[in-house]
Amino acid sequence: MRLSGSSFPLRLGAAVLLVAAPVFAQTTAAIVGNVTDATGGAVARCAIHVTNESTGQTRDVTAETDGSYVVTLLPLGAYRVEAEASGFKKAVRTGVTLSVQENVRVDFQLAVGAVTEVISVTAEAPLVDTRQASVGALMDSKRMVELPLSGRSPASLLVLIPTVTNVDAGVRPTSFSVNVNVAGGRRSANNFLLDNTRYNSIQYGEGNPLPPPDFLSEFRVTTNAYDAEKGMASTSTIQVVT
Repeated sequence: MRLSGSSFPLRLGAAVLLVAAPVFAQTTAAIVGNVTDATGGAVARCAIHVTNESTGQTRDVTAETDGSYVVTLLPLGAYRVEAEASGFKKAVRTGVTLSVQENVRVDFQLAVGAVTEVISVTAEAPLVDTRQASVGALMDSKRMVELPLSGRSPASLLVLIPTVTNVDAGVRPTSFSVNVNVAGGRRSANNFLLDNTRYNSIQYGEGNPLPPPDFLSEFRVTTNAYDAEKGMASTSTIQVVT
């Protein structure tokens, strides 16, 4: 069989792009917010600095003329968010934790003063997602490791998610078959994603188990009104992150 020297690399490159593009959409999160002054007026062109507290990775954006900003495609973890504008004291917010597919709102109200002065708030941001209408629940690594699991299968914790019933997570250490009814839907109407890779064969016992709970960061069950980028199923999307 002969491969064309010119077309093969192009096809391979296209395939890589098709595979890579959805990864950023599914396994990352975003920070959004508004920057205002003491009177509630917008602070235009405010500099926003976002720093991952674990890796030190930084992202810088500039607020719009209406004071709004958005920082997308952020890896999961804890973040420090800073707002800085001429004529105002610098504001810092720490303890902002992102989980998969979240849109965490961090608003700033800047006080008049020198930019060298800093107002720091150490507290978790309110986890209210105002950018999407989907409904779901999150299971974090602490619960997966510390709660008793049937057969050491993290899928057995699905029963703790609202609207989830009739969980069959198998009895093996890492279950080879996971069947669950979500919001009254059929067991075959769920879409499993493992690090954004389709993992639906786990519903049919085809030899692809979930990793043990010690290897997982979190999983989110989205039960309705989820974005079109998830798709593939009518009842739920179950996103597992290693």
